[in-house]
Amino acid sequence: MNKNRKLIEGVDIPFGPPLEEYSYRCSQCNCEMIVNEAIIDVEIGIAEFEGRYYEGFMPVLGCPGCNQETMEYASDKSPRDSALSSRNQEPV
Repeated sequence: MNKNRKLIEGVDIPFGPPLEEYSYRCSQCNCEMIVNEAIIDVEIGIAEFEGRYYEGFMPVLGCPGCNQETMEYASDKSPRDSALSSRNQEPV
């Protein structure tokens, strides 16, 4: 690549930082998955259009395990991480 050539966004430079990912868990079958920010943005747009949006809204998604609308936003830690950290703590 020529060092004097100007970089062009979208051609030479990626389209920005990688998308954020969110942890989702099904309350029925405990299926866990990481959901891309683009999917969340679409669901938020639908909620805004339908008038269901509020500040801090995180949509409920369809679960591929039990085929119901039961996938809810979970914290960044998985249940396994929480269980491991609670086992490693000293009793008070």
